[in-house]
Amino acid sequence: MAGDEAPQSSAALLPSIVHTFIRQEYSKIDPALPEMLEVLTAVGAAECWHKKSTFKAHLLEVYKILKIWGTDDALARCGLMHSAYSNSFVNLAIFKPDVERSRVAQLIGQEAEALTYRFCVVPRQQLIQVDLLDKLPMGSPDLQVHAGGLTVPHIRTGEPLHVDLLELGQFLVLTMADFAEQLFSWQDCMFSNTDGALRLEGAPDPEPRYLWPGPMLPGLWVSAVSRMGRLLVSCKQQLEAAGDPRAVQLTIPPVFDHCSCILTEQDQQAARDLYWEVVSDMQQQHPQHAQQAAEKLQRVITLNPWVPEPHLMLAQLHIHAKEWGAAREAAGTALKLFAQWGTAWDKRMPWDAWVAWTRVCYEAAVEQRWPQQPLGVLSMGMVQGL
Repeated sequence: MAGDEAPQSSAALLPSIVHTFIRQEYSKIDPALPEMLEVLTAVGAAECWHKKSTFKAHLLEVYKILKIWGTDDALARCGLMHSAYSNSFVNLAIFKPDVERSRVAQLIGQEAEALTYRFCVVPRQQLIQVDLLDKLPMGSPDLQVHAGGLTVPHIRTGEPLHVDLLELGQFLVLTMADFAEQLFSWQDCMFSNTDGALRLEGAPDPEPRYLWPGPMLPGLWVSAVSRMGRLLVSCKQQLEAAGDPRAVQLTIPPVFDHCSCILTEQDQQAARDLYWEVVSDMQQQHPQHAQQAAEKLQRVITLNPWVPEPHLMLAQLHIHAKEWGAAREAAGTALKLFAQWGTAWDKRMPWDAWVAWTRVCYEAAVEQRWPQQPLGVLSMGMVQGL
């Protein structure tokens, strides 16, 4: 429009590190990363199952999220190996902690290996859920971590392990990335996570009945992760207040407005259910239902503005209605949120595919063009800034 600034390209909306990961230019991120990935393949991580992908893919995705969030190399490398000794959640010991710690330390560095080992021997459910989230209810006005840290039992020996504020903050951000990458409705069904509290507890099931991967609704994990983010902020603030120079080692992720906001369990549930109603109702493809679908998506975004996919769905409805300005705004918001998370909330498609389609929609809104024929839509895919 006359007098308006030219819109940014879709490429310009993505940080350089996001581009680098999408292009799989791993040596630019960490010169040692290609070798680390080769070792993970050699020990069989690419052959093991992990929730929505292979174990190797999961480890790399957690590493990617942590790097996009700006964590240091030691913490990101820990993310790449975070379950490699097995831990309180999974039995995937691709390295034997009794005899192979020196091998892992040579590969990822002493600091990253030591953190990996600690992460694999703390009872994470007790540490994060029982000792923190359960004792700080949703209505708590100020989520604070005890300044002295916490003491938990070693999962194998039972010996007491003290977790100080720095390590607790590191474990929180690792868990945020870990949960964001892997959780969807299949786990919610198995653990009866109907309230979104994410306790990962459940009674024995004498008649197993959950077929993987199930319908793959977005999981009810976002509220718990938002609260972990507030606890991470508390760890960093207390270290800073104490003049502890290690505070710089805790980076606050950009999600939830730099972890300043909390999504309630009630809003999480209502937003997820309404989102699924829109995307699963094939009638929404008909023009007469588009306005109703757009209104529902606006409600989803009001309830949970922190995930990108509802913005992208709304952008597509605006494109179909030739509401180009609104479409560009919604697609641009979606693209920025995908870049913040480094993973998908709606895990029916992988993160990089969501990013690519969002760029296609954003550029179509900028150019104010959309194919009228199905074959025209199928022919799309090229993005600018290559």
